[in-house]
Amino acid sequence: MQREGEFLILCARHSLRGGEQNGLRELAGGALDWGNVIALSGWHGIVPLVYRSLQSACPDVVPADALARLRHLHFVNSARALFLASELSRILAAFEKREVPAYPFKGPALSAMLYGDPMQRQSVDLDIIVPYAAVRDAMDALATLGYVKSNRHENVKLSAFRHVDYEIPFSRNDGKLNIELQWAVVPPYFGFREAELKIWEKRRVMRVNGFSFPVLPPEETLVALCVHGAKHLWHRMGWVCDVAKLAAGPVSLDWERLTALARRCRVLRILHLGLHLARELAGAVLPEEVSAQIAADPMVGALTRRVLQEVPHECRWHDDDFGRYFFHMKARERRMDQLRLAGQLMVTLPLIEWNTQPLPDALYPLACLFRPLKLAMRYGAALHSHRLSGKQQGSAVLTNCGVSYIKTNS
Repeated sequence: MQREGEFLILCARHSLRGGEQNGLRELAGGALDWGNVIALSGWHGIVPLVYRSLQSACPDVVPADALARLRHLHFVNSARALFLASELSRILAAFEKREVPAYPFKGPALSAMLYGDPMQRQSVDLDIIVPYAAVRDAMDALATLGYVKSNRHENVKLSAFRHVDYEIPFSRNDGKLNIELQWAVVPPYFGFREAELKIWEKRRVMRVNGFSFPVLPPEETLVALCVHGAKHLWHRMGWVCDVAKLAAGPVSLDWERLTALARRCRVLRILHLGLHLARELAGAVLPEEVSAQIAADPMVGALTRRVLQEVPHECRWHDDDFGRYFFHMKARERRMDQLRLAGQLMVTLPLIEWNTQPLPDALYPLACLFRPLKLAMRYGAALHSHRLSGKQQGSAVLTNCGVSYIKTNS
């Protein structure tokens, strides 16, 4: 493990135990690439955590220029978070005038829920979920506030597009903020039974520091965070720290209810993966029965090792790695859910084809049905010539955005 990655893992812990604080001091006083530490902190969304850890544990051994740079970034993040909280309040007010229900996912609302302060968590943009039936009203409200759709989504047929995607990006006309307007937490192919969260029934208002944000109960919030993290292969440590903080409080979790909810949503392994990462990466303390359930599923350990081998040491989007679909399938505990996910990917029409095929909405399902045939024609020769070796037993083509990924089972 690179020293910078090990260092960040210690900084990401919400509370350092015994020898961990000494280990942090030793690493901070050693031969660290502080430019890399600062870059990784910003990428992983943990600048506030890193700065607070160093200030409390070892400010005397951190190079003065590095500590000053982290302090500056911490203040910049606080100012950005305050701006996001204010803008989110303005957007929610505009939605309310049009009777559009909304749930701000992550961002300042999650910071308020976890820390009692919208400025304690690092955020870049805003993700706002609305019911699909209210999407057009929400889009109109955003337009009145100076937000415009991305050019890539300009010609999308929304009524058909909803079956293969879950969000449309907007940007403020002055370039200061991006918004993801969503009607779901993840794309439909993921097979997440989101209806079990009952977002629109269980929202409650949290008021903190003059702001009011809709939030969900901690169990629903934790399931949604774990699903979101798994979708992106947990490529940002800040998401794991969110799970660890939520598992630790400030509101006690009903662990039995949490497990039952994840099972109904068919994401129990995904929940266990998020909790295991929170324990291994951020020092979360889990109930014995939950730890036993995690230990009983060896795939959770295998997926955790894959994440920890890469994530703490790099600044890279894994969304462009088509091997992520293999990860997604292995993160599902039911074979039928794995097969359903693979089947959904085979008929999912990539965005580039939505913009280049001006079909009526009613014909888009036909385009999706013909997609496996197009893939077979495009990649059939490669599959036919693919040689299995060693323990490899089979292969399948998973595809999205017009690019294939050849998966081998071992």
